[in-house]
Amino acid sequence: MSKIYLPIGFKPAEPKTIREEYMNRIFDARYVLPGAEDMELTELKDFVQFAEERYAEDLRTEMMSILHGKEIVDKMEQEEAKGALREFLNWRAKKRGQEQPYDQNK
Repeated sequence: MSKIYLPIGFKPAEPKTIREEYMNRIFDARYVLPGAEDMELTELKDFVQFAEERYAEDLRTEMMSILHGKEIVDKMEQEEAKGALREFLNWRAKKRGQEQPYDQNK
């Protein structure tokens, strides 16, 4: 299922009904559910559970990738890290059509 990120307005500050509470929880999980106002509450509740689980999984995956990437950089020696940064800056300059600032051949 694709996520849709749209500016959907503000959620109600204090939900008055269980439906509004479910819709707020969907909003907090960064999902948009067209037709949520007309859905049955059981279907809406199931979608809320799915959206919250998926959002938690996405956050966990993102955090693990950040931590994993940090571990790679921490394990590198200082010269390796400098070389990797130098390669990246040269690649970016080449892609932009600029002179490579850290060209080893100069």
